[in-house]
Amino acid sequence: MLFLFCAIATHLFSLHNLGVSAILIAAPVLIAPSLLPAACWHQKGNIDKREAALTLPWVLLLMTMIPCVVVVSARLGMPLRDQAFLHMDEHLGFNIPAIMAWAARHPIAQHALSRSYTLLFWMIGLAALLPALMGKRKASQEFLLANAIVFLLSVPLFTAFPAVGPWVAYHFPANAAQRLCELSIRGMHVNSSSGAVEAFGVVCFPSFHVIWAILSAVALQSIKWLRVPAIVLAGLIIASTLTTGWHYGTDVIGGFFMCALSLASAKAILRLQSIKDAEAFASAR
Repeated sequence: MLFLFCAIATHLFSLHNLGVSAILIAAPVLIAPSLLPAACWHQKGNIDKREAALTLPWVLLLMTMIPCVVVVSARLGMPLRDQAFLHMDEHLGFNIPAIMAWAARHPIAQHALSRSYTLLFWMIGLAALLPALMGKRKASQEFLLANAIVFLLSVPLFTAFPAVGPWVAYHFPANAAQRLCELSIRGMHVNSSSGAVEAFGVVCFPSFHVIWAILSAVALQSIKWLRVPAIVLAGLIIASTLTTGWHYGTDVIGGFFMCALSLASAKAILRLQSIKDAEAFASAR
């Protein structure tokens, strides 16, 4: 049963396959079974592993909230900022068509990077599930808290500075997925009912591919045999945001900055909580 839950939950984290309505139905259904690991550890008296497992329902709730907030923010109708991001890229020395042309000249690298871009959502699922189910309390709590912080910090940014993607500003041909993403963004900006189709593909700045790749890699460092693969995959995913033409260079830099800020904040909060718990334990004795 636990394996079945993991499979379904990991698929839920692959949110690019689901519409908002499906997410709203699927996530609450998984909340109850997501509490089972914590209940098992509680019964065995293992508090650390119980606390690690308790991050699962909270992660599911967060993943339910994100697409809803994204759709609401997009429907506020703020002007699209693609030209502004193009100018920022020029100042920073990024040229997305040139990066894509380099990838096209190296087919093996292009194939690996293209596949890596979509593997992010499975990586998120593993980062959310494995540390929690294996009792890695610090890693699972840090993953949850950092994701919550980065989302709260990013909402004003992607609401005030929405954009479609580099293919609009640089005028290169979009692939089928990018055309669907553009349709969703433009649909939501005119309050079209079709706009919620691809809620997780519509945040351009900051790049959540960069954010989630780093946060997932950090969480998976708690599992020794996954450390190197997680770092390699995260690096490929970050590079793929540019080689596939999905993000501006500015989005990537913004993703790095927001990720660093959220991780530092999460570590500080957990450190303070640990000190308070130690003091409370000492005073109880």
